[in-house]
Amino acid sequence: MACPCNQRQSNPRRKEYNSPWIAAVTSLPRNDAIFLKMNNNKIHIGTIRGAHGVKGLVRVAVYADDLSLFNTLENFKITLKNKHKGDVWLSHIEGITNKEGADALKGTDLYCDRSDLNELTENEIYFDDLIGRTCIDENGKVIGAVASIDNFGAGDLMDIKPPTGHNFFLSYDDDTILKIEDKITVRLPKVI
Repeated sequence: MACPCNQRQSNPRRKEYNSPWIAAVTSLPRNDAIFLKMNNNKIHIGTIRGAHGVKGLVRVAVYADDLSLFNTLENFKITLKNKHKGDVWLSHIEGITNKEGADALKGTDLYCDRSDLNELTENEIYFDDLIGRTCIDENGKVIGAVASIDNFGAGDLMDIKPPTGHNFFLSYDDDTILKIEDKITVRLPKVI
C-alpha cells in the first residue's frame, strides 16, 4: 500500500489523551478524510453542543465528512439544517420542539455502526486499523507497535510503544511512513 500522508486534519478537537482517532487515509491529500473516534464497533460521528434559539434546534459538532451517516442513527432522527460555525451544524431532532428539550440533550454523543462507513478503496485505511501494528525501520528492525494516532494541532502523530522504554511519537507524513502492509515501514528521523 502506498504511503497515504501529507494530509490535513478536518477536526483537531481531542478530549482524552488515549482516545484513538480514525481517518480514511488516502494516497492523495486528505481533504476528504474522515476523522472519527472509535468505541468498539461504534463510531463517534458528532456531539450535541446545546440549544440554538427557542424552537428546539440544536448545535451538533460534526466529526464525519459523510453527513449521510447521521441518517443511520438508532436513537435520534436528526436533520442537519445548515452549517453554523466551523464543524458545527444547526440541526433538528424529531420530537424536540423547545429550548428545554434541546438543552436536555447537551453533551450527547452520537454514534453510528462501523459497518455504516463507506467501503475503502485499495489505497485507503482507517487510522484505527493501524493501532497495534508493528513498526519496523528501513532495515527491518522492529521499533515498536502503534499505541494510538494523535493530532495536537500540528499534524498527525503515531504514538509508538517500543519493546522497552518509553513511548515516542513519529510524524505521520510521507517522509516518515514509507509503506503500510502487515507491518508499517518507517524512516526514523535523523538525530541532531
